[in-house]
Amino acid sequence: MGLLTGQDRLIYLKLYKNQLEYKIQLITQTQLQLSQNVMEFETLVGSELEVDSPEVKLLMAKQQKLKQIEKKLDVAVTRYQNSLKAVNQEIESAQRLVDHEIKQSFSYQVG
Repeated sequence: MGLLTGQDRLIYLKLYKNQLEYKIQLITQTQLQLSQNVMEFETLVGSELEVDSPEVKLLMAKQQKLKQIEKKLDVAVTRYQNSLKAVNQEIESAQRLVDHEIKQSFSYQVG
């Protein structure tokens, strides 16, 4: 792989890394919002409504759905974090290759 190809690869990897980090950030924000909603449901159910009322049953069902969504988001974050680790490793490798190509291309060999 030549210097220009290596630099192109490095740029692509850094862009992909930024995309992964952005996705992780969005999911984390969504998780925080869901956690707040779940806490609000628990507060509402625990204080203002009777346990056997249809409203409580509906709120409990919604709470369960929110918890399931939280679990799916956890899985997505883990998947993106693993991809991010792989991309970081590949960035290091591509950077070493670019550094090697620069050294090889711009060094004078006197012999």
